[in-house]
Amino acid sequence: MKIAFMGTPEFAVPSLKALAAHFSIAGVFCQPDRPKGRSGQPSACPVKQAALMLDLPVFQPARASAPEVIQWVLSEEIDWLVVAAYGQILSQALLDAPRLGCVNVHASLLPRWRGASPIHHVLLHGESETGISLMGMVQKLDAGPVYVQAKLSVGKGEGRSALESRLAELGANLLVEHLPNLHTINPQIQDESQVTYAPIIKKAMGNLDWNTSATELCHQIRAFEGWPGVWATFRDQAIRIDQAEAIATHDSGSAGHFLLEPKKELLVRCANQSALRILKLQPAAKKLLTARDFINGFRPQADEPWSNGNLQ
Repeated sequence: MKIAFMGTPEFAVPSLKALAAHFSIAGVFCQPDRPKGRSGQPSACPVKQAALMLDLPVFQPARASAPEVIQWVLSEEIDWLVVAAYGQILSQALLDAPRLGCVNVHASLLPRWRGASPIHHVLLHGESETGISLMGMVQKLDAGPVYVQAKLSVGKGEGRSALESRLAELGANLLVEHLPNLHTINPQIQDESQVTYAPIIKKAMGNLDWNTSATELCHQIRAFEGWPGVWATFRDQAIRIDQAEAIATHDSGSAGHFLLEPKKELLVRCANQSALRILKLQPAAKKLLTARDFINGFRPQADEPWSNGNLQ
């Protein structure tokens, strides 16, 4: 079986490595190198780095559906084009080029959470279960028929990076197990009445709003771990909340104010008679602090207010 692989971020790397260990990969396609960091120097994406380590041919076209890419797939007589978080919409001509078809490794239980950010949205909505779908690709975004699905429980308090890693490994295992016989499976058409969407995450979505329940804020913190983070403002300083817990309270004071005098812990009132117990936080451009570090350094006062985040 001859395979071409398309992927870009870390999520796609386990699938690439698993396929390389079991099948013949004729070529790996990923996004062009992008400027990264303060230096602005072009940096290779995780899939390119992994492919070079595996001594696989790497292609980085500006357009995945360019005529030369389609011609390459045809001339190489590719059986399956496997796609995992590549980052471009593929043309119908490219989808039609492989002998057996194109299969996408999608990090949700389709038709739930079609789109670019399914893992973020699972966490943002506090869902307890997610999974991987191996989907036949069509022009419409994530709307193709589903060959195989596998479910995964979301751990209590699990953040985006840990969940993404587990889903990536699950996707890799599904490919190895099912790809040899995938062409014999009758895929299931998605139920359009059950579709939900997971649009791309934007920076401003990391703004914390204290007039939200503490449970919802905890979901937000888990979902936006890493980037964009979840940000609030204290004494005119932007502060990222990295770890927190939701607790119930009968206090009816103003949201966004400390619940008690902060001597041992940081409890901030939220909506719906709840409070956020902040465990770890980081002022912009400074080091990560525990709640105790913050109390010792800032000396916050009882009922002192926070403001919402101000990311643009």
